[in-house]
Amino acid sequence: MGDEFIEDFHTLIGRDDPFGRRELGFDRSVVSIKDCDGNEMNLKPGDVYLLPIRIGGTYYKDLIETAKHRMTINVGTHLAIPLSSASRSASGAISVNLINTIKLTDNVDWTLGMGGAYAYQDLVTVYESAPRVMENDWFNDTYLTTGFTYTKGNGVKYRVGMSMHAKSRFLKEGKYDETGVDQHARRALARPNDYIEVFINRETKNWVVQLGFREDYRMASRLFEVFNDNHGGSNAEDVGVNFNVVRKFGKKRR
Repeated sequence: MGDEFIEDFHTLIGRDDPFGRRELGFDRSVVSIKDCDGNEMNLKPGDVYLLPIRIGGTYYKDLIETAKHRMTINVGTHLAIPLSSASRSASGAISVNLINTIKLTDNVDWTLGMGGAYAYQDLVTVYESAPRVMENDWFNDTYLTTGFTYTKGNGVKYRVGMSMHAKSRFLKEGKYDETGVDQHARRALARPNDYIEVFINRETKNWVVQLGFREDYRMASRLFEVFNDNHGGSNAEDVGVNFNVVRKFGKKRR
């Protein structure tokens, strides 16, 4: 979606140009990152780079299992491996999740889940020349999610739901001397990353395909008047769209 549309939305909810888009010009994107060691990365419109590939395993344990109700805890380990110089280091993480599922009809389930992951961002340095984006080596992500699942006769599942995430800040807290756009960036990266996501996915025996729409938690709070009126930048996208594809291995679960 275009920057003009995003800023019209910001103005509508009383936060005109919070991230400096009008100052820079609409629909322009230039990324320049330089760390304290002098490592630098510059991205221009049209540049393409690969995000890390993520590999993991998860163990599931049913705590409650009846015809209408299932409560499951799962514990996982995860590894992210850089595929381009846009990412500096491999990272490792552990996750714990509690999922509660209630069968509403033969084909429709309601799910409520909560959990989190704790990651070490600098496990192994792969690209020495890549800038260090995060000052905090340890990173956590906690979430609360709910949604509905429709299962077709052939076993294909369709899910629609919403999740709320709270993630660690990228930079350590502190006072910075930058002004203008640099000040916006520093301020955003030094604050926690909180966002709401609405998602829909399709799941088969071996594959999960998911489309999600994200909104900065601090922005959404103004719109829905659910949280207090203390708003500021965040290192989450204030409006974002993401697309994920996951290949599953191992024992099938119903």
